[in-house]
Amino acid sequence: MYRDTLVRYLLDELHAYETDYSDALAPISRGADASLAGEHALASPASTEELRSVAADVNGLRSDIGSVNDTLRSLTSVVVQAACTAAMALQHLNSSQHFAAISDSEPCASRTPTPPHAALHNTLRPHATDTRPPSPGGQNSALTTSRHRHTPSVRATSVTSRALPTPGLVIPRVPVSHPNGTTSPKNRSWKDIVEHWLVGDPDRGLNTPLKDWPKEWYQGANRRFASKYQQRATIALEFVNQYDSNEARFLAAYPAAELGHTQLLKAVNEARVARGERVSRRK
Repeated sequence: MYRDTLVRYLLDELHAYETDYSDALAPISRGADASLAGEHALASPASTEELRSVAADVNGLRSDIGSVNDTLRSLTSVVVQAACTAAMALQHLNSSQHFAAISDSEPCASRTPTPPHAALHNTLRPHATDTRPPSPGGQNSALTTSRHRHTPSVRATSVTSRALPTPGLVIPRVPVSHPNGTTSPKNRSWKDIVEHWLVGDPDRGLNTPLKDWPKEWYQGANRRFASKYQQRATIALEFVNQYDSNEARFLAAYPAAELGHTQLLKAVNEARVARGERVSRRK
């Protein structure tokens, strides 16, 4: 008896499903009376109206994903900026502690930036600002240092051992890459190399100028930096020592600078061989 009653209820529900008008305003008819519970709709080809509906949903989803990507890019930019600011603040704090610990007998020029190169720095990076503390030794000692000639050999300006930077050792690649995905033109690479040598590049992790690196930072356990350090030293010291930081004279002597730092390095090495400062390797 109960089973018959249940079957009647099921039949009534099926009849109502197939004959009522609950889908009269639906954009796509379910065709419930064409098969049992409208099963034919699952196997029938999609209509143009259905495809348009799906396309509209996909376009809406694509727009939502684009909005999410834009939001993520903004958040990433904020996080990167905050991390760079924190790293620079930490580096300045460590540098201040290091300056306080250095003996007064150590030459000022070995641990302070060289003021005569400030004009060069402004030429290379017009919008950059130097946030390091002024040199207590004044400009006279720095001028003496700038007049002193150095050979393009690997050297360290401090005789004391220095701890590795907190973020780690970095020699930025050239041409320099920018956050927007572009890279600097090749004819600017030599300027970036000189800047990395004289003032560093905190935005790319080079908080200590290459000229101030102690030997242990590019020798021994860190010898993987030796080749790149030597190449940067060769180009930078050629510009500073041989041409007195005169850009016009330097470019006149080395037109290969317009082709990038690789061709410039080759030309500088050839000039050094001609001057007897470097022994040419037989191929």
